[in-house]
Amino acid sequence: MKRFFVVLVFLALVSFSYALSLLDGTIGARPLSLGASYVAVGGDNESIFWNPAGLPNVKYASFSLGYQNRFLGFNYIDFYTSFKLPMKTIDLLNGVWGVGFAYWGTEEERWNEFNELAGNVSANEYIVGVGYKKVFSDALSFGATLKFAGQTVDDASSLTFLLDVGALSKIEGVGIGIAIKNIGFGSETINIPMGISLGAYYTVFATPDNQHNVAISGELDSVQGSGFSLKGGAEYTWMPVFWDGIIRVRLGYDTLPSKDLGILSGLGFGFDVSWYGATLKYSLYNMGFAGASHTVQLSYDLDFVLGKTLAEKDTEKPTLALIVRPKFIIPSVKGYESVSIDINIADNVGVKVWGYTISDSSDNVVYSYSLTNAKPLPKVSKSVAWEGKTEGGNMLYDDTYTLKVFAYDEAGNLSEKVEKNIVISTDPRNIILVTDKEVITSPRDEVNIRSLRGAIDNIISYRIVVVSQSTGNVVKEFKEVAKVQTTKGGKVASGQVLKFDSIKWDLKDNNGEIVPNGVYIIQGEFEFVGNVQKKSFSAEIKVEM
Repeated sequence: MKRFFVVLVFLALVSFSYALSLLDGTIGARPLSLGASYVAVGGDNESIFWNPAGLPNVKYASFSLGYQNRFLGFNYIDFYTSFKLPMKTIDLLNGVWGVGFAYWGTEEERWNEFNELAGNVSANEYIVGVGYKKVFSDALSFGATLKFAGQTVDDASSLTFLLDVGALSKIEGVGIGIAIKNIGFGSETINIPMGISLGAYYTVFATPDNQHNVAISGELDSVQGSGFSLKGGAEYTWMPVFWDGIIRVRLGYDTLPSKDLGILSGLGFGFDVSWYGATLKYSLYNMGFAGASHTVQLSYDLDFVLGKTLAEKDTEKPTLALIVRPKFIIPSVKGYESVSIDINIADNVGVKVWGYTISDSSDNVVYSYSLTNAKPLPKVSKSVAWEGKTEGGNMLYDDTYTLKVFAYDEAGNLSEKVEKNIVISTDPRNIILVTDKEVITSPRDEVNIRSLRGAIDNIISYRIVVVSQSTGNVVKEFKEVAKVQTTKGGKVASGQVLKFDSIKWDLKDNNGEIVPNGVYIIQGEFEFVGNVQKKSFSAEIKVEM
């Protein structure tokens, strides 16, 4: 059994002419099953050796331990951890740290030219990496990994230090990643496979509750000594609502091995199952006539169990932010055919259930929506357009409607009440008052109150009031009465009727004092020629000084 020659063949074959096979990117269950198209994916501890900017966004720590049964009978072990250190005083270091380790070794009998046993020959490789990732925004992160790698074949050994750098941007299911790997210097005994990887990740399909998700990844690699190669993969994710787990199934293909090992080499398949913070991963990576590698990896996420513990003790309510623009639905006026509703929810232990209702002025619910997330999310952002219709698609009647948003976190805490008014007006005779500002931040500001449909004619009198939402008291009143003589039928016998276009409010109350911070409702009452009286739809303004 002259396995010594097999060792030499292995070193030349799996590393594609590299002296250190562990630098060629063939470790980690999830990356391999995606066909090694992983630079824009991230989220796992093994990202430390693929793109350090993709290290998981842990609050505490996570660990991974893997075993790989490699082709030609060689066995690998690897270990990874990602953790966060309390570095709040040094913001630059307040990121995610990672440590990675991978090793393989073998020892076989040595036979001489006379076919006699002449002792043993051993070979091994190892790589150790220390990585760091800094998140600069919700969509952009940078990372670096300092590595040292070594190899021993019989009595010869080599050691080298290398650097990986990477960046990753992910926005609403779309990701772009880049990594420059194995930056360093080789020697007579070691050849460094320096390379650059550029990849993209895209969520093709996702249900609103994220219970089902399909994503694809693609990558272009350029490696010194091997040229260019294309990689691609697809992943299906299922997060059942009836248990705290995740199931993923993956398929991928890497064109690089197929250049030397056959068209089917580079084909990857894998799956993982997560439950209560623990994840079991498996991947099969085909190397053509050289055989296939099987990887089994076990991970544990401390964030999950500690998050559960925090949730049991949590009393903090989810925070909500709600923006509605514009606040009127007027189908006949361009730009007012619908309203845009932007909802943002955040919670320290995760948002589990959220939704909203729309009610008319009699408190009848005319539209409702709710969603149970398959997994508690730290943030929920949702933008919807509402055209003033019921869930059945029927146009609603003219009225002032109230939009109310709610959220429950994993601990069952209900958010504070957040609501906004939306006016539907299909009758052109309706009076709608609007303001040129929604929020006032300076006592020197003025508010312009005007009619949305332009000047209003034939007015006998009008009264515009500003009401404090918190107290219900009128803080400011504008009124004017026309100096006219009218008949019993309400017709003008003499004098000049009024015309209302706009008025300015200087933020002072009826006593000349600046009003306190708060929300104020602006309402108008109009009397027209012919004894016709109408109330306007109200406007709302917030004072924050």
